[in-house]
Amino acid sequence: MKNTLPVLVMCFISIGTFAQNCPHPSASIDLDVNNVRAKILNGGDLWWDPISTINTYEVPIGSSKNAIFCGSIWIGGYDASNQLLMAAQTYRQGGKNDFWAGPISVDTGSGASSITPATCNFYDNLYPMTKAEVNTFVNFGIASSGIINWPGNGNVSAGQLPYLAPFFDANNDGIYNHTSGDYPYFNLSGNYPVNQTTGLTECNDYLFGDKSIWWVFNDIGNIKTETNSGPIGLEIRAQAFAYSSTNPAINNTTFYKYQIINRSSGSLFQTHLGAWVDVDLGNFTDDYVGCDVGRDLGYVYNGDLDDNGTGGYGVNPPACGLDFCKDHSRIQMMESTIITMDLLMSWVRIVLCHRLCITIM
Repeated sequence: MKNTLPVLVMCFISIGTFAQNCPHPSASIDLDVNNVRAKILNGGDLWWDPISTINTYEVPIGSSKNAIFCGSIWIGGYDASNQLLMAAQTYRQGGKNDFWAGPISVDTGSGASSITPATCNFYDNLYPMTKAEVNTFVNFGIASSGIINWPGNGNVSAGQLPYLAPFFDANNDGIYNHTSGDYPYFNLSGNYPVNQTTGLTECNDYLFGDKSIWWVFNDIGNIKTETNSGPIGLEIRAQAFAYSSTNPAINNTTFYKYQIINRSSGSLFQTHLGAWVDVDLGNFTDDYVGCDVGRDLGYVYNGDLDDNGTGGYGVNPPACGLDFCKDHSRIQMMESTIITMDLLMSWVRIVLCHRLCITIM
């Protein structure tokens, strides 16, 4: 029997909207800059192909050995009428789905949240970018197609928010245009500002890693068939990234950053958000899962010293851990604005611990 590893964190967010008629998201791309090949999808789930049901969290890269089957973020809470609302994803059995591609529009008069099928189709995409591409552009003026077509702005006339993917605004006009010197916002200096009130690094408006993949999705694009919940009104900007490093721990780790924005007029109370992960460490028939509460860490390991059988890692098999990366695990009250959730997946022979983090903007 397969093992699933849920890791949940308490937080607050907001709500209120109605479902549209968007198609299922279909885009995928591999994050493959270090010793991990991780398949990234734009529909809330990760690390697998939902059509072939073949997993791709391959470590070491090129080995045909996989540490995870699939995973997704889960979000849920109660509205003002004490109605439970959820947005989650598992295996998409029979086409079940809770997430769709694209940013949400809000009517300035009524406050109603919506998204059109055309918008869902347009953003049925993933936007990869490397730090090397940006350095080449900054130093030599050579723009890759990714830089030229970077989705820096939303369609304000359609009720979308003015900013989407992070970009450096060379002339401070608020409009992404690479011919004006704008570029996807890797912080090339490495110096990040610190919030004077919280003492935390302000890093929500940057890309990270040596390679980053950015995308945007929502929970209102159609009728939810995974949870059968009503829509919440979530616009989620996601970033998967990794570093190519001589440090084995970093070279075997991938990171995931979720900026979760309330685009509705209501509030969601007692909200839980976290990660659901089906871990298949090589041969999944002899896996065990556990957690280290003090380190906010969930992990999977082999039941013995030989991960034999189909897809197994063999003798001295590795372990795989899931952790959050900031310290705000419970928020008592929040009625709107933005939550960012940072995750990392670490594949190492001894599970490394990285501190928990969720920040509020």
